[in-house]
Amino acid sequence: MEVQALKDGAAKMAIAQKKLGSMQQLKEDFAGVRSVADLFRLRAVEDAQRVAALRKVAGAWKPLTWGSWPGSRRTRRGASSRSA
Repeated sequence: MEVQALKDGAAKMAIAQKKLGSMQQLKEDFAGVRSVADLFRLRAVEDAQRVAALRKVAGAWKPLTWGSWPGSRRTRRGASSRSA
């Protein structure tokens, strides 16, 4: 019983450390983001090929990628330096 409790405690600690690590990574990733517009541009740069939305063109739904949005071609550094 006591051994199982130690294993459960160790597993919970490992999970907590993993979550803390991922939270720290997010903090570092978004350090240069100062506005919603910066966050949008960051997403457009990092996920340029992924579908962001669908739009209806001539009766058919067409994908619109993050990279095809106006202003999405700016670099991360350019996006954060504009708001400084």
